[in-house]
Amino acid sequence: MKKIKVLLTSAGGLTGTYLLRNFKNSTKYEIFTVSVDINQDVPAKYFSDVFYKAPKINDEKYINFLKKLMQEYKFDCIIPITSLDVDFFSVNKFSDYRILTPNYIINETLSNKRKLYNFFKELNIEVPKVYDSVPDKFPVFIKPEKGSGSKNSQIIKSIKDYYFFTEDNTKVIVTEYLNGEEYTVDCLFDLNGKCIGYNNRKRLKTISGGAVVTVSETDENLDRIIKKLENLNQIIGPVNFQYIKNNGKYYIIDFNTRLASGGLPLSVQCGFNIPEKIIDLILTGNTEIYRQSPKTDGTKMIRYYNEIFIKESK
Repeated sequence: MKKIKVLLTSAGGLTGTYLLRNFKNSTKYEIFTVSVDINQDVPAKYFSDVFYKAPKINDEKYINFLKKLMQEYKFDCIIPITSLDVDFFSVNKFSDYRILTPNYIINETLSNKRKLYNFFKELNIEVPKVYDSVPDKFPVFIKPEKGSGSKNSQIIKSIKDYYFFTEDNTKVIVTEYLNGEEYTVDCLFDLNGKCIGYNNRKRLKTISGGAVVTVSETDENLDRIIKKLENLNQIIGPVNFQYIKNNGKYYIIDFNTRLASGGLPLSVQCGFNIPEKIIDLILTGNTEIYRQSPKTDGTKMIRYYNEIFIKESK
């Protein structure tokens, strides 16, 4: 097996822990992992070969911290995990490394829900109706223009609540409330913006925006949306988007230019090993195309907590 060194940034959460476990089980690469996080007490510390406590990503010391690690370890791959990491790397390019992130302009467009909805309307992709003034009917849905997970997102059922939640907050977006089944699509785009594959899954239960119970479900109707994203020739790396199926239409409600925080293990279980394919693309520029199979329909993931016990010296 080929020996490589991989750096994972902001690795303290579920996604980072899962990637580290995934890499240790790789039958294609022998992966030496270095993970960093602003918190010391995270599972990644015990699943990676080396762990470092990092400055905050908006700290002026962060760039020098990364450069020092890059100089010491000569990484083959760098994988940013959170949206903040992708934002950082879309702006700060490191010439010695190929990092699978979109450029700053498209990343900012896709990460900001107001910009996203306007952009997708131009592409004839269905999105919820946005209220730029007081809604004419309730309920409506309110959420931050930019943010991950479901934090500060909620249903607004009355004009009184609308004024309460919008009075001192201009960085929110108010949309129509769509009732329907909610799905996440895990995608991977190569360096030329071509979609390597996607896996569609129904979100049955979520915690903080991440799916903890989710089930695989093929849907060829998504090909139309994926093709329009491919035609942009600008989306690079792992992305995921959520949509609601309502009256036969597919409304995109959220788009993340990063690995999914919840149901990624299900996509891998279905045969779409996105973490390994990211390494393929970084190292060679190519990887095998994935097509979701009806054979995986009904494959369900139920995620749960596990514990790590350590004995610290006094």
